[in-house]
Amino acid sequence: LQDEILQQQDFHTSIPLRVRALLPSSFEENGKGLLIRASFVQASQWIDKEIEGCNYILWTSSLINN
Repeated sequence: LQDEILQQQDFHTSIPLRVRALLPSSFEENGKGLLIRASFVQASQWIDKEIEGCNYILWTSSLINN
């Protein structure tokens, strides 16, 4: 995915909900993870959890309807 495309994405919700994103750990190194999480503009604090035995990180946040 090109960074420009990721920066153009904004996801919104009309109801409170929890979102989970399973992203490759390489996305933290190349900045794509931050861009993807930033596209959820209603997200509260993101919590990360490394998945043992693979190269993925599970990111969880609550989306709050403003």
